[in-house]
Amino acid sequence: MPGKPYVFVSYARVDYEPVNAVVQELNAQGIDTWTDIKNLTPGEDWGAAIGRAIRETEAMLVFISPASAQSTWILNEFRMAQGEGVRILPILLHATPIKELPPWLARIQWLDMSRYPPAAAAREVAAEVVKFLTHFKSTTAPTQLPDRQRQTLAEALAAQARDQTEQPKEKDKQPPNTIFIVHGHDEEFLRDVEDFLRQSGIKPIIMKDVGGVSASLIEKFFEVGKAADFAIVLLSGDDMGASRLQYETTNVGERALQYRSRQNVTLELGFFYGKLGWESVFVLEREPPKVFPNFERPSDLNGVLWDRYDKQGKWRTELHSRLVKRGFQIPAQSVKSATQ
Repeated sequence: MPGKPYVFVSYARVDYEPVNAVVQELNAQGIDTWTDIKNLTPGEDWGAAIGRAIRETEAMLVFISPASAQSTWILNEFRMAQGEGVRILPILLHATPIKELPPWLARIQWLDMSRYPPAAAAREVAAEVVKFLTHFKSTTAPTQLPDRQRQTLAEALAAQARDQTEQPKEKDKQPPNTIFIVHGHDEEFLRDVEDFLRQSGIKPIIMKDVGGVSASLIEKFFEVGKAADFAIVLLSGDDMGASRLQYETTNVGERALQYRSRQNVTLELGFFYGKLGWESVFVLEREPPKVFPNFERPSDLNGVLWDRYDKQGKWRTELHSRLVKRGFQIPAQSVKSATQ
């Protein structure tokens, strides 16, 4: 961004959403920003690019949260900005007692984003940043550190960038070993799949078997579900339903009813497709107990390939193949013994 003033944004990735809201407000007000997601390009030397961006920036915004306060990466960016004489404005994403703030923040005045209503926080913070930028342009710039110390800080940032981008050694990688099972009321169906996983040395995660106390069932689901490496979704005809248009048509009524999976199963199926991707979700459908009515699949997922649950156990072979492709270490013997 040579020749164009901008503000460097330092933050932890887990805080991206609130940080990005402020960045968008600043951009809308004509303040250009430098963020890793927007400005780093594939194959670029991260350490060199970040060091150059810090040296050339008008000011640095450091977004403080529990995650960023523990980040050595952000600490190094902060120290390098200090060494280059860059103006720094820390922004607290959450109300934090002074004693809990990182020591390197103690002597710098900060902006508390949490004191604004959530709907207006990004806009209000952006307005304060604009005032900050306007104010310091008329004051004396901070003093730079000696060249040797500045070089040391730049080297530390570059070294950390190399560590961040290096791929872990193959021997250090741990194979996935947890699978979340989404299920309805068919206990026989659930236990058959659960038994197969345990025989394969895989830990199944089943919501009703998980202890602990959460504020709500959905919060517990998110807390438990995020630990899964893979999801198996069991579709069984536990409910019945129909569109009102069909049901209320003359002489139709209950004849419009079809078997359906439970609503929680459909919700969790969508969650895991979004979280894990298509390749890490295995959908297994069991035929309803009667030939009529039909089983109605979720309409948004028309065209998705499903695997059919069968007593002969052919589904185990397909599931085994999918899991191996996703990095699970499963003895082939576990499939043979389960299908015999």
